[in-house]
Amino acid sequence: MKKSTKTVAGILIGLAATSVIGVGFSTWIINNTTTDLAAGNVTVEVADTEDKSLLISAATVNDGNVRFDAIDDEKEHVITASEDAQCDLVFSFNVTLKVANEATGALKAKITTEDETLKSAISNNWIVSPITSDYMPIGTVTGAAMADKVLALTDGVQHVEFGSVTKTDSTDGSGYCTLATTITCSFTWGSRFGDKNPVIYADSPTAGDTLDKIIADLRTLKAADKATFAVTLETVVD
Repeated sequence: MKKSTKTVAGILIGLAATSVIGVGFSTWIINNTTTDLAAGNVTVEVADTEDKSLLISAATVNDGNVRFDAIDDEKEHVITASEDAQCDLVFSFNVTLKVANEATGALKAKITTEDETLKSAISNNWIVSPITSDYMPIGTVTGAAMADKVLALTDGVQHVEFGSVTKTDSTDGSGYCTLATTITCSFTWGSRFGDKNPVIYADSPTAGDTLDKIIADLRTLKAADKATFAVTLETVVD
């Protein structure tokens, strides 16, 4: 039977302090209206687990601000003429795994949000999340011997990247090593906007779509201006 250990993640705003990696959605710029970036007040803790052979020993936010803005580089458009904000769909977090000599398995993740506008935008493919709302494997730990332990991106996963992995062997005879890396995830614009930034899509929309419809949908998205989402991590031992 596979056993898992979880790091529960979420913004610490009136929530219980249970394992958190928080990322705030901020500044949906429409017709020059702006809001301040959400503060990244975040804490992380690791839940207990029965199987100690593959643990998440640390998880911290590296880049916790996401900006869904209808702008691309320096380009201006009637949707937005703001010069002080850029579209930023990337967030990242640091994770360290503690791995016993015999252990192999998977690092899994899911994204959840309580914001109904954001849920609808993702389910209707206005926005594509790099991680699903149900657990999905993003990393794989392999190596039959301690010297061979490797953490790598799971085959087929898109819009998730692993940085260089630092392996550190224990010196206390405990039989563990640690594998540490930075994981970078990227949201993308969905099919509603032709899989492009809305500014670019608005220049040549699909047949039947209009600029008024595009602006109306972006104004709908603005309701998610203060939305947050939670990244939850777990390890599953083979």
